[in-house]
Amino acid sequence: MFPQTSLIQGTDGNVYGATSSGGLTDSICTSGCGSAFRIPLSGAPFTLLHAFTSSEGFQVQKLIQATDRGFYGTARLGGSSNLGTLFKMDSAGAVSVLFNFCTTAACNSSANPVGLMQSTSGLFYGTTTGPGNGTVFTYGYPPFITMAPAAGSVGTVVKIYCTDLSGATEVTFNGGVSATFTIVAPIEIDTSVPPGALYGPVKVMTPTGILVSSVVFRVTP
Repeated sequence: MFPQTSLIQGTDGNVYGATSSGGLTDSICTSGCGSAFRIPLSGAPFTLLHAFTSSEGFQVQKLIQATDRGFYGTARLGGSSNLGTLFKMDSAGAVSVLFNFCTTAACNSSANPVGLMQSTSGLFYGTTTGPGNGTVFTYGYPPFITMAPAAGSVGTVVKIYCTDLSGATEVTFNGGVSATFTIVAPIEIDTSVPPGALYGPVKVMTPTGILVSSVVFRVTP
C-alpha cells in the first residue's frame, strides 16, 4: 500500500512501480516493508513482483530501469544500518542489495536516499536527506548513448548524446548497417536512419569501446 514512486514503463512495455509499506512485516517495519509490482498497459492482471524485507530496504523512494534492463531503486530506510539501501531487482522480482547507507566514513557518511537517475556516463546519481543537509552519491556502470527520436523512417535525422563522442569513428543501426554522421559537439552526434536499418539498438564506435543505446530504435515504414 501507499505507492509513492513514479510509475515507469519497462522495455517490455509493462508498467512498474513500488509501494512504501504493506507486504511483509517484521520488528523494524511493522506496517510492512513495501513491495514492487508490474501491471500491463491493459491494466490487468496486477502482478506482485517482490515483497521487501527490512534488510533489503523499506519505504522505496525511487525505481528506474537501467541500460542492463535491470530495475534499480532506493529505499529510505532499512538495510544493515536501517538508513536505507540501493538495490537491484530483475524482471522476475529477485532483489539484491548493492549498497547499505550509513553515517560512518566506511559508507561515505550518507543516509536516507531519495533520488536516483542514470547518466549517459553509466553512473547512477542520487541524493540523500542525511546527515545534515544531505549528500549526492554515485554508483558506476558503463557509459551508453541516448537518442532523439527513438523511432523513424529511413532518412530521419537522429541526434545521439553521450558524455564524450568526440572520437567516434562509426555509427551503426541494428543489423550492422553503417550510417553517415556528424560530430556536432563532444556530447552530440547527428546522424540519419540508413537504408536497411532494422529494429534494434544503435551503436557508436569510439577509441575506448562500443557505446550502445539505452533503448532500441524502431524503424517505421
